Amino acid sequence: MMPFELLVIALLAQVPPRAIDVPWPAAGPLTVACPVGQTTRLVFPEPLRRLRTFGPDRQVIGITVERAAPTAVIVIRPQRHAVHSGVEFQGMTLTLRLDLTTTATGPAQDLRLAPPKLSTAGPDSGSTGAPAPATVTGTPPLPEPRTTPTPPSMTASEGDPTAQQLFWAHAEPIERREGLPGQPVLVLEDALSTEDWIWYRMRLEGGAREQITALEWERGPISDYQQRSEGADRRILVRVPRRLVSRRTRLVLTLASGAVYRVPPFPPTLRGFFKQLFR
Repeated sequence: MMPFELLVIALLAQVPPRAIDVPWPAAGPLTVACPVGQTTRLVFPEPLRRLRTFGPDRQVIGITVERAAPTAVIVIRPQRHAVHSGVEFQGMTLTLRLDLTTTATGPAQDLRLAPPKLSTAGPDSGSTGAPAPATVTGTPPLPEPRTTPTPPSMTASEGDPTAQQLFWAHAEPIERREGLPGQPVLVLEDALSTEDWIWYRMRLEGGAREQITALEWERGPISDYQQRSEGADRRILVRVPRRLVSRRTRLVLTLASGAVYRVPPFPPTLRGFFKQLFR
């Protein structure tokens, strides 16, 4: 018979984590304790433009991007204790810093992060928030982006006319395959084009467990993309402004495993729609 303590632990493990709203501290980064062997999911208040990790343990604390838009979600699943990492989240309007640490025990957790409140109090006013944790050391300043990133995605159900265009988009086959030996093959299947936008559909063969940690092109980070697993593969949908696509365009995907793909978003031999696009 299973001991009572083990039975309780087994039952607790089957209970899905409850989402908790977390206020931002009055000053300094937000400290998040992540139990070893458990999943800590952080939901940010806006889409992701760029995510940076710092510190000697950033490779072993287990950080992946689950979703970039319409609100960003990152997942932390540390495999050993004790490690910590500094994280800098850059969204459309916010730049947020977190200090991730590990705990030896604890349940899985879903944390909804509230945006920091702008303080209007004078220097003599008291703070009612928790004491500010120490700032992560060795964090380089984040350079200002030179270009405006692709706007965040919206679904047709939200009444966005641009998203509704996807239903009437014309599909142009591409079937470009990219990947080095030992990497999952990334297939750029086709492009869905409208007058203003191009949606690129990609499939990462055998990469259902992979996660995209960064997606960029020559004009900067791209936040307007979606990813999901489909059987053994991972499907990726990327939207970019049609007028900005050129022969120099490259979609650069970085996976959590470290694989990097530089994909020209057109077929090896230009034809039809793509010849007209690059006139």
